[in-house]
Amino acid sequence: DYLRGKVGICTEFVNIAGKHAEIVGNCLLNTVKNRERQLIVVQAAYDGISTYQCGVGTVLLNSLDVIQELSEDFKGIVNIKNYLITPNYRHLTSFSEGLYLKNKTICSKMQGDLFEVCSGEEGNFQNEFGTPGNWRSATNEAARLCVCIAENNQCADVLVIAHDTAFAQLPLVLSKEKKKNINSVWVPH
Repeated sequence: DYLRGKVGICTEFVNIAGKHAEIVGNCLLNTVKNRERQLIVVQAAYDGISTYQCGVGTVLLNSLDVIQELSEDFKGIVNIKNYLITPNYRHLTSFSEGLYLKNKTICSKMQGDLFEVCSGEEGNFQNEFGTPGNWRSATNEAARLCVCIAENNQCADVLVIAHDTAFAQLPLVLSKEKKKNINSVWVPH
C-alpha cells in the first residue's frame, strides 16, 4: 500500500492517467517482486531539462522531484537511476546553463546522465519546438540511447517517459526494438 501510495503521488504530479499510471506502478511493483532491485527512469523532453518555457518543463521538473523522493524512500529496496534526454539547445537564447547543470547533477547523483541529442539533417532546432524533421531525428537518437541504457542494465526495468509532441513517436520506435526490459509511455501535454 505504501508503494501504491507513492505511485499515486507520481501520477498526480505527472498527470498520467489510467493505463500510464498502471505501467509506472507495475514497473515499481515488478522490480520489488522480482527482487531485481533496479529501476531506470529515462525522460525525454524538449523543455525542463536545459530550457524552461512552458508546462512541459513544469511537469518534467515535478516528476523529477518525485523520482528523487521515490529513490530516497526505497533506498535499499529499489535502486532508481535517472536519465534525461533533450535536444541540444545551447545555441538558443532560452538555454539555461543553470538548469542544465542542476539536472545533470541530479542525474549524476542518481547514477544516470543527461544527454543532448542532435536534430539531424534539418539542423538544430531553430526554436524550442522544432519541426517534424527535428522530432524524427531527436526521437531516433533518443531511442538509440534508451536501447544502449537497457542493454547496459539488463537486470533493470527501464521506464521511458516521452514528453509532448517532439518525442511522441518514441514509444513506437522503442516497441520495434523488442527489448523486454523497456516499458515506455508518451505523456501528451
